[in-house]
Amino acid sequence: MVNRERSYKTEAIILNSKSFGESGHIYIVFTPNLGKLSINANGTKKPKSKLSGHLQITNRCNLVISKGRSIDTISSAETTELFPNIRENYDLINNVFYIMELFDVFNPINEINTDAYKLLLESLRWLNDNQNINLLILYIRMKILTMSGWDLNFSSCNLCFDENKENLTSISSNHGGAICTVCQSKINNSLTADAQSIKLLHFISIAPREKLLSISLEIPSIKKCLAISEFLIHDNLGFKLKTKLF
Repeated sequence: MVNRERSYKTEAIILNSKSFGESGHIYIVFTPNLGKLSINANGTKKPKSKLSGHLQITNRCNLVISKGRSIDTISSAETTELFPNIRENYDLINNVFYIMELFDVFNPINEINTDAYKLLLESLRWLNDNQNINLLILYIRMKILTMSGWDLNFSSCNLCFDENKENLTSISSNHGGAICTVCQSKINNSLTADAQSIKLLHFISIAPREKLLSISLEIPSIKKCLAISEFLIHDNLGFKLKTKLF
């Protein structure tokens, strides 16, 4: 039977937008049941646009979308959740844009990833209340890598399986995580790391978000792990993200 429905409804989080034509925008939105969508909205450049206020990056909305031949178009939008503490913090907002870009590049158009949607929503809520941006980005990076199919192991050497964590001294994305001192000389494109940072990465990769919130981590330790996770992200993508962290 031919599907005669001309429109559909979905919950969505606004990831990004770009100018489209004289008066509209293309919006990249992430949905729980349809995946990432690229859709059009007309008239959003007009000062009195009813849509544009609802379609701000990070907003969670209910959308009604009309089907089109080449691109679908937003007919109506209603904001269901704002994150005011994020918007009011100028130092924070650029790092939030980095998070949105991270979810954008790791999720192909129309590929459903309900777990990634939940991760994004939970992360925005956490950041709105907590604002521990460095720990959040580290947590998101590790979870996204796992969701992308990288079964990273930081508990033993991925070549010789040495389980002595004090012997783990580097990270290799090609070999799935931690590498020991002996094996490091046998491989290329590894990143030197101290044993403490590797232990922390192992903890973050398996710990639930609630447990991370309950512990106190020193900033230097988090920053070391951020450098390692950035290495893994860039190695996975093959390019650097446009948005820079502050």
